[in-house]
This record gives sequence, C-alpha cells and structure tokens, in this order.
Amino acid sequence: EALASPERLKLMWALSRGKTGSAELMEGAGLTQGQFYHHLRALEASGLVRKRGRDEYEITLQGTSAFFTFLATAAYILHGFPPLTEREGGEA
Repeated sequence: EALASPERLKLMWALSRGKTGSAELMEGAGLTQGQFYHHLRALEASGLVRKRGRDEYEITLQGTSAFFTFLATAAYILHGFPPLTEREGGEA
C-alpha cells in the first residue's frame, strides 16, 4: 500500500539514487510541502525510508527490495509473461 501512489513512487525513484534533502525531493517529485510530507511520512511509517541527519532521507534495505520488486513486477506485467515453453527450464 505504501507504494500505491505515483507521488511515492517518484520519491522512491529519487531516493534509490542515494541520500537526498527534502527540498530536492519535493522539487523533483513536483509536490507541495504538505503533499511531500504526507507521502514521506507514509514511506517512513512503512519502513521504506528513513531520515538521516538533519534534512536528508534515504531508502532502507527493505525499501530498496520493495521498490525494485515493484518495478520488476510492473515490467513483467507490461511486457507480458513468456509462455512456459519459452521460460528457462520450463516444460509445456
């Protein structure tokens, strides 16, 4: 549920590149201050993001795993699942 919003996915994408300050995250995601903190709090509460230092945020190991699993699943869905006979080691 924490990744069920385009705004949160934008924040996770930015954070997947490394620690980032709130102003840079807010601007990059195109969010108002209120929207930014609303979505950031949801990501923090779910354990996907944590605050480091005074004004830096970073993605957690759990967040990295969840985000890249989400991306891989979305890619599979968008590009279709190969038939079993085409999968490595699969049998029809």
